[in-house]
Amino acid sequence: MARARRATLTGERTSFIVADRRDFRSLLATTRAVVLTADELTLAEKKFGPIYACRLPLFVLDHEQRRGYVVWDASWVGGALKLRRTGSDWEVATVSDWIT
Repeated sequence: MARARRATLTGERTSFIVADRRDFRSLLATTRAVVLTADELTLAEKKFGPIYACRLPLFVLDHEQRRGYVVWDASWVGGALKLRRTGSDWEVATVSDWIT
């Protein structure tokens, strides 16, 4: 316990994503995100109740890692995004979105 860091309450929202963690290695998130496997999500929901995690059924980058396409699904809302790297930043354009 001596090495444990103090927990702090914050208004910052946490995004839960079900995906392969390797897809996020080189990304610098601007908000707090937790990437889980499907099994980890199942265990977390047993312990904490419903977690409306976002799934990425499709996440592809070209060989040069300059362009990409993402399909996302958060159960009641989802869509598709087109990614383009300009320098060290990514531009994100909405291709489609849906809500139920």
